[in-house]
Amino acid sequence: HVEFQIRETFKVDGWGTVLFGPLVSGTIYVNSILLIGPSHAGSYTKVSVKSIKCKTVMVSEASAGCEYTICIRKFPRESVIKGMVLLSEGVHVVSIREFTTRMQVVSQKTTLTIRKGYQAYAYIGNVRQTVHVLDITKKDGGAGDDEHVLSVGDKADIRMRFISKPEFIKVGDRITFREGRTRGFGVITEVIPI
Repeated sequence: HVEFQIRETFKVDGWGTVLFGPLVSGTIYVNSILLIGPSHAGSYTKVSVKSIKCKTVMVSEASAGCEYTICIRKFPRESVIKGMVLLSEGVHVVSIREFTTRMQVVSQKTTLTIRKGYQAYAYIGNVRQTVHVLDITKKDGGAGDDEHVLSVGDKADIRMRFISKPEFIKVGDRITFREGRTRGFGVITEVIPI
């Protein structure tokens, strides 16, 4: 199935909306019908591929593993949000608002503690958005007595929620979060579709 991650968008006179990003899986052809989303409401819209370029060279198909610019028909640039994806038509598409991740705090040079209610900026593939911590369950004991508070070196399962809009993420995606000098890394272990 096709998964194209949208990193940048452009409007080119005479061509329309142009998307740039990596093709993670599948093959896209000129005139392919794909789904773009998720929108702020979590929905996906059908779009048609007008043209494909790889390193400024016009091509008739795009294969996984490279970055491409893809021009789509009749979809306004203003409706494209960084972090959206193009997906195959006919596959089960989901929008994720809440998810669980297994994370480790690797840098924390402040007295700020990570606990329920904490907010940080998350990076998951092409998604960049503030997340809100809903719950924490420490793994492997960790430092300190409170299993719902994290410090450097602690590993935990953390339930998070995107602040602004739902996103397309999958189990197994890597996540990095930061807030000031606090950093953490992990892997998505569960997604909860809206």
